[in-house]
Parts: sequence; C-alpha cells; structure tokens
Amino acid sequence: MESEGNNLLRDLKMETGHHGSEGSVNDLYHTCHHGQVAEVEGRFCRLFKPKMARPDTSSRHLLNELGKTDGPMDELNAAGAIGDSNVPAGFTFFGQFIDHDITLDTVSQLDSLAAPGSIRNTRTPTLDLDCVYAGGRDATPYIYKPDGRIITRSATDTHTGDKFRDLLRIRVGSQGGKPIRRAVIGDPRNDENPFVSQLQLAMIEVHNEILSHTHDFEEARDTLIHYYHRVILEDFLPRLIDEDLLNDICTNGNYYYRPKQGKLPCMPVEFSVAAYRYGHSQVRATYDYNDNCKDVTVFELGSFRDVDSKIDWKYLFELEGGGDTLMARKIDPALPHSLMAMPMRITGIEGDSLAARNLRRGLSFRLPSGQAAAQKMEADGKLIGGSVLEVNDALVDLGFKQTPLWYYCLEEAQTFGSGNKLGPVGGRVVAEVIVGLLEEYRNRTGKGLDYLPSENVPQEDANQFQIIDLLKYAQVA
Repeated sequence: MESEGNNLLRDLKMETGHHGSEGSVNDLYHTCHHGQVAEVEGRFCRLFKPKMARPDTSSRHLLNELGKTDGPMDELNAAGAIGDSNVPAGFTFFGQFIDHDITLDTVSQLDSLAAPGSIRNTRTPTLDLDCVYAGGRDATPYIYKPDGRIITRSATDTHTGDKFRDLLRIRVGSQGGKPIRRAVIGDPRNDENPFVSQLQLAMIEVHNEILSHTHDFEEARDTLIHYYHRVILEDFLPRLIDEDLLNDICTNGNYYYRPKQGKLPCMPVEFSVAAYRYGHSQVRATYDYNDNCKDVTVFELGSFRDVDSKIDWKYLFELEGGGDTLMARKIDPALPHSLMAMPMRITGIEGDSLAARNLRRGLSFRLPSGQAAAQKMEADGKLIGGSVLEVNDALVDLGFKQTPLWYYCLEEAQTFGSGNKLGPVGGRVVAEVIVGLLEEYRNRTGKGLDYLPSENVPQEDANQFQIIDLLKYAQVA
C-alpha cells in the first residue's frame, strides 16, 4: 500500500503540472507539506505550518467539478434563495481596493505547486496606499503635478453631457471606433471594473482636497492614510467580522499573525488565497451605476478602459438616507453566474469559472482543509462564535473527504454569520491579518491610527468614521 506521502508525491506530478525528477518533486513536497521554507520578509507565508493543520488533498478533478460553470456553486443552481446581506454593495469593492493595496502575486501559476516563501509580494503589505501613491513623487513623478496633487482628467458623461472627473489615462488603442485608454495609477488592477476605479479616484480626490488645505504633500498623505485606516477599523471590519471575535483580537492581540517588527510583513496564503476571497460570493448579478445605467453586470460596464459616466454612490453606500442603496449578496458557497462563466477578456478563456480557479489555487498552495484549520483553532481556544463543520452532504456525494478552505469559509459564513459576516475561521484569518497590518504600520511609523491630522474630515456619525465621510469630503458623492 502506498503511504500518504507517496500518494502526494504522485499527485504533485499528475495534478500540479510539475514533471521534474523524483528528487526535485521530493524537494517540492517537503517545502510544501512540511513547511521547510522560512518566513521571508515581504513575501507570502503560512499561518498554519502543515504539521499544525494538514493540507487538503482533494484532487483537481473534484475541485473542478465543484467549481465548474453551471455546477454546484453556480447561483443559478442554488438549493434555496440566496438573498441580499445587510452590507451595502459598495463594500465588496472597497474590500477589493484593500486587497489591491496589500497583496499581488505575479509569479505563481494556477496549476503549479507554489511555495509561499519563494513568492515575492509585489505590493507593500502595510496598508500605506501605495496603490494610490505608487512610488511617490520622486520615483513616479508622471502621476503628480508640481505641487504634489495627483493628476486626474476631465471626462464627459455620455448620457447627460455633464463633465466629471476620471483617472489619468493614456490611449492604448481603439474598439468599435472608440478610443481605449488605460489608467495610469499605482496598481493597474484598480481599473478592472468601474466601481473600484472610482474608489481609486475618490482616494485621489481626498488627497488633493487635503493638500489644498495643508499645502504639504507628506502631511496630506499621512492624513489620508489615517482616515483610510479608520474606515477599515471602524466601518469595514465591523460589517464583516463577528463583534465578539473582533473585540477579542483588538483587546487580546493576534494569536496567529504576528508581523516581525522592523521587517516588511509577509502575506499569509490562508488569507490571500482563501479567506479574503469571500467577496466573490458577495458580488451581485446586476448593479445600478447611476440613474441612467441600471441592472447591469460588472462586466457589462467594461474593464481597463474609459469610464463614460459618473458613478452615483447612493446606489453602493448608504447615502441620502439609504433608500436607493443596493446590498451585497450573502456570503455563502454560491457565486453569480457572471463569475462562473467569465468573458475571455478577463481570464483569456471563454466561460472560465472563477470558483474553479479559486479552488485550484488553494490546491497549488496546499492550503489546509477547512476542518484542519478549524480543529487547530479549536485546540488553541480560538474558535470564537462557532464549531467545526463536517463535510456537507453535497461535497460527500461528489467524493470529497475534506472541505477546501475557501469553500469552508463561505459555508461557515452562511452557517454562523447568516451570510452577513464571516464565521470563526474565515473571520479570524481576515481580522488578524488586517488588524495586524494596521498595528504594524502604527508601530513602524508612529502614524496611521495614532496620527493627529491638522485637517479635519467631518464625520456623519460621531461614534465611527465611515467610507461615506471620505466620499463626501472628496465631493464625489
């Protein structure tokens, strides 16, 4: 009988596309299965070494079956009504904006074995808004005016003829007789849909407005980062994380994710490859962009091209009383059909399933199963707000013996968080990483949440600073 190790070695060749020598495969096996790559500054890492929480060994075939187009995770095939959450739809894209501020893997390939410690994170994982400020005025002067303002451009609304602001863009071609212009910004991914591109614009406009009062670039940047951190801690995380769990982390500190002082933090793959991908489940089938552009999918609005009309943030966040605000879909193991059959221009493959890609990426990083992560937290006394979930009947019928970590985080959000908040495993992973990065920035710079800005951004609610406060200050809402 083959040992589990030999089975896994065989799987590495058959399922990850690695066809090196037996010795090289063995090296990869030990790197991944036994965690023999040390944490490296500014790279990816693990929260749970394989000896603490054993990797999920579900086959690529099973993962493809679970995540395939028109399969079990397609919202069109959901057993019951999915429904909306109690979270405004804009927070899906604010979460995407945060992700683009802290993590970017340009090295690993989808179906190849990946060792986290060997992969450099090409974003600075410190919540320092490098996606807005790029390399700064010296390294990237082409996005700045001489006084330190970040350059934007005037555009014309195709529906109304009104002028509005858009990101700085350069022409890269044309399609259907219309020019295609790509945004010149710190992270090009923030142009992949108009919602996140207009959040990028809002952050730029906040910086420019602050600068018009302070007349000091560094002070304007420190002020924006301070309020950005407050939005994350006071508005974003409380909507996503169970109150008891968030209070435990903020009061007692992190248990698993503890960035080393003086070094650029590593980025845990349990966060970037699994738990933080909860937002894919929140995506609505259709959105209202403004009064003239309603009931459209994200992909219908276009990507990496000009924004042809101004966004009306009342449809995404609770502005003007919240009567027009759309809500994000509940967090659960179902994705909208548009993400289960994506256009070729997004992935290079017509009808590619985002769910299948997420599941296979978890395999390539040999993430722990959801049960293994939950059992580890339970043993440590850190499984707050729930219990270990068994493999559900639908997965058992497909042949699963364990639940992939990403799917598990979605399922426990449905089970313990009523689809509104993450459960105990996904919630702790997300909260510890984001709170850890907020603390790391504060400790390293003495600023962030501790900064006392001279320019005051008014807040609607005296008890919390919200994203809508920034949108109003920027005069984009």
